[in-house]
Amino acid sequence: MEQNYRDFIESLELIDVALLRLTVERHIDSPYGMEGVASFKHRFTLNRWESGEIKGQGEFDVRAGTKEAPEAFFTIKLVLEAHYKTSAQPPDDERIKRIFAQRNLPINIWPYARETISSLTSRMGYPQLTIGVFKV
Repeated sequence: MEQNYRDFIESLELIDVALLRLTVERHIDSPYGMEGVASFKHRFTLNRWESGEIKGQGEFDVRAGTKEAPEAFFTIKLVLEAHYKTSAQPPDDERIKRIFAQRNLPINIWPYARETISSLTSRMGYPQLTIGVFKV
């Protein structure tokens, strides 16, 4: 399976990472002087796995507030889609699909989510929220 996966990855080209959905809500003017906590959830799914084309999504849900009110400061919901072209037929192997969704989708989508979330928190008047790197 490892060689099949490597051959498949070699045939793959990332065409685009596109914003599909974005919801941003700022709930208070300034959190300065307040101790805050943030929660960050993410999920990656494959949408299309066909000859010549693969698409997958990353969904991100960010909430910041206080321990008592976890959404007091803001909420961000973000959906990004990665579009790939492949010169080979994608393997019809559930293990390869699962590995691709767990490794490659996050590696390709994560930087776009990090930049978007950081930029949005700053534009809302808050300190930039820095999301860590994705570790496989």
